[in-house]
Amino acid sequence: MENQHTGAPFSWYPKDGSRPETGALLIHGLLDSSFIMRDVGKILLDQGIAVEGILLPGHGTTPDDLLTVQHDQWQEAVTNSIRALQSRVRKIILTGYSLGGALAALHALDNSAIAGIILLCPAFRIAQPTPAITALYSQLRRIFPLSGWIKRSTELDSVKYCSISLNAVQQVYELTQILQQKLLSRPLACPLLLAASLEDGIICSKTAIGEFGRNTHPSSSAIVWAASPENACKKCTDKRIVWRTSQFPQMGITEFSHIAPPVAPDNPHYGSHGDYQLASHIDPLKWRYGEETELCTIRENLKYLFGLSRQKYRRLTFNPDFSYMKQKIIQFVNMLG
Repeated sequence: MENQHTGAPFSWYPKDGSRPETGALLIHGLLDSSFIMRDVGKILLDQGIAVEGILLPGHGTTPDDLLTVQHDQWQEAVTNSIRALQSRVRKIILTGYSLGGALAALHALDNSAIAGIILLCPAFRIAQPTPAITALYSQLRRIFPLSGWIKRSTELDSVKYCSISLNAVQQVYELTQILQQKLLSRPLACPLLLAASLEDGIICSKTAIGEFGRNTHPSSSAIVWAASPENACKKCTDKRIVWRTSQFPQMGITEFSHIAPPVAPDNPHYGSHGDYQLASHIDPLKWRYGEETELCTIRENLKYLFGLSRQKYRRLTFNPDFSYMKQKIIQFVNMLG
């Protein structure tokens, strides 16, 4: 297996040289690269599945390339990758994270040949207030010469952009609108494994859970992490959903962030001993880890400032419950045959 510290596309095939029956196409999220899908890709490869991790247009180069990218280009890249994989395997599993989850769902709706989909924190809907901001931006930029950036930052991460362009968020929003329109007429019908965090501050996890509920395939299942799973499960009667805690007090973890679910604790970059300078190097005496949105970070840091908390707050960069998700992924793909 090639160097793991790269955001480049990857192709992994079983070492025995046999032609695999099943192939998985792995689709990353906005600002990410194929790197974010590697830990999940390893699980699938170990099950004898061919794994293709793609790089969406505008990613893996420079953040400036997201100033002009269009969601049509992302859809076309996935379509072409599916066609290429279909020439090498009989069955295809689409595996998407965040934006990649939305793209996987769109293609599963339109392609009956997809054997199953694994969606990690899928962007069926963006969390508020982003839709309102992007809609306002779309109107204002027709009149005024606006800056193209929500946030322009020094690029500290070798496999993910830190800068966020307005156009990129607008394109994701428009893509989710297309997906929502299609889902109004028909739900996802193929086997579906959903993994999501109830406290996700980037995508609306309740929308994803709702769409899972409309999927009636008997082989579908879901994992949802919540700070209070016992309360959450009382409000949801779908027995196919496994509710797991997102609180790990011994590690200082209060809830999951949007970026945490696809990342294993031993990830060399984002894991508990990762080389990324903002990786969650667990120190519960100093840090509390959870979701990082602007309001959440301000609130938690004010608590620290006024002595209401003894720990500073930082975004969680890996999934402490990854081993359980691994079990569910293995069960799911084995069920697909």
